[in-house]
Amino acid sequence: LPLLYFEEKATNLTLDMTTGEGTVSNLFVLTATVEGTSAERVVFSSSDEAIAKVVSVEVDGNKAIATVRCYEEGSVTITASIDGLEAECMLNVSGVSDVIGDNAFAIYFDGQVVKAENATNIVVYNIGGAQVASAQSDYVEVGNLADGVYIVLAVDGNGNKAVTKIIKR
Repeated sequence: LPLLYFEEKATNLTLDMTTGEGTVSNLFVLTATVEGTSAERVVFSSSDEAIAKVVSVEVDGNKAIATVRCYEEGSVTITASIDGLEAECMLNVSGVSDVIGDNAFAIYFDGQVVKAENATNIVVYNIGGAQVASAQSDYVEVGNLADGVYIVLAVDGNGNKAVTKIIKR
């Protein structure tokens, strides 16, 4: 009797986001979910590896988790593909991390509020580079954010920037 082998083919492929924000020298995480088979054969690619490159992929059942390193400012499309299916995420990479260590003013964090002296705008990013909080003032409340590592960018009225890393516990 002949032995028959049936390969399971992917019936759907989605990414957890279609657009994302990253910063130079930081990592961005993107998750692909496959229906109809496991995610072992998912392939990730970058439209411009000079801007951002997929540096690792971990598989967990029907999910493939890609870690993308951002190298320079610009826009890049990260594509996941399997069995002729594709899903894309447009990643915009900014140079925010370039100003760390050359801060024009101090940023303070008390566990609930981020405050920057004389700032007119404060933006908080998660470790994946996505904006999670912002305010057009000298403080922003972050008490509702999950515990983790965040990057804070503050800008004053003259365009001077300050950036720091905070750890919320």
